[in-house]
Amino acid sequence: MLVPALRRADDGPIHLIVDSTGLKIYGAGEWCARKHRKAHERGGWRKLHIGVDEDGYVVAEALTQNTVDDADMLPDLLDQIDAPLERFTGDGAYDTRGVYRAVGGPGVQIVVPHQRGAPLGGAGNRREAGASAGGISRGSVFRRRGIWNRRNIL
Repeated sequence: MLVPALRRADDGPIHLIVDSTGLKIYGAGEWCARKHRKAHERGGWRKLHIGVDEDGYVVAEALTQNTVDDADMLPDLLDQIDAPLERFTGDGAYDTRGVYRAVGGPGVQIVVPHQRGAPLGGAGNRREAGASAGGISRGSVFRRRGIWNRRNIL
């Protein structure tokens, strides 16, 4: 039985929210491997990178090895999306120059908390422009103003 994929009702700009999670792979002999301390020889971990829109529809996904960086997978996730971006939200793993270049089209608001100890750059910096567009300067301000917790509503 084939289940059709859910499609968004409109093709307008979207608010893309991205993150990843680890998936543990269990096999038939997993308990035995743990018993004999050979867990590294069996199963393993995979990483599921997922992008959803503001309505909770999955618009992009990728399953990779656990060693793949979140920011490195973003171009592959963006290739799966046909609609233009209005806003991009991600965690601190997406605070890289490559992400700002890939997402940073005209009019796209980027909501990504700065990594701890990250240099903020000058006034023309895209990182600062994205942060100041939402009135955001640091991660604690994200949490205080409730901007960062909006991603948890989905």
